[in-house]
Amino acid sequence: AYYLFKSPVGWEIMDGELTLLKPETKSLHRFIDTPTMVATYSPAGIVEGEVIHVGEGMSPKSFKKARGRIVLAYGRPEAVYRLAVKMGATAVIFYDKRLTPLDAVPYKRLPIYKSDVERGDLIPAVTASQRTAQQLISILERGDKPVVRIRVESEYRMDAVIPVVSSFMDGEGEEEVWLTAHLCHP
Repeated sequence: AYYLFKSPVGWEIMDGELTLLKPETKSLHRFIDTPTMVATYSPAGIVEGEVIHVGEGMSPKSFKKARGRIVLAYGRPEAVYRLAVKMGATAVIFYDKRLTPLDAVPYKRLPIYKSDVERGDLIPAVTASQRTAQQLISILERGDKPVVRIRVESEYRMDAVIPVVSSFMDGEGEEEVWLTAHLCHP
């Protein structure tokens, strides 16, 4: 932790996929094509299950049928994810109702810390385009139960370090020039 900032764990993503299994089989999103489709800090896992739409997903009432299912939501990732875990969901699919173009896959970040990993109750989380979310919602609206497979290959590192590059340039004068940058997104 740094003052008010609590450091997340180290995380590495290798691969991921979101596949519709029922009522038809088709690939919806693949990490190799869209690196934002795995929510940053999502744990690894392979989950198959029925999808339910919890809308914004900001209250426990939204999750009354979530136990044993995969939830589709557009609310704040931290709140939605924590409620999904608490209410027994098996995975989360995030989407953004406002995002255009419709095929854009949003970037979502989970607040995963060392204590969360040690607790061992984390579930995989991916993101989907608005078009994919609408496809799943349409299946639900016509009375069918969409079933998907979520596959995330990732790992946590409790001893993660961030290498710092420093250099000195020869020159005249008493001044120092500092250039800084950071890399925190996929």
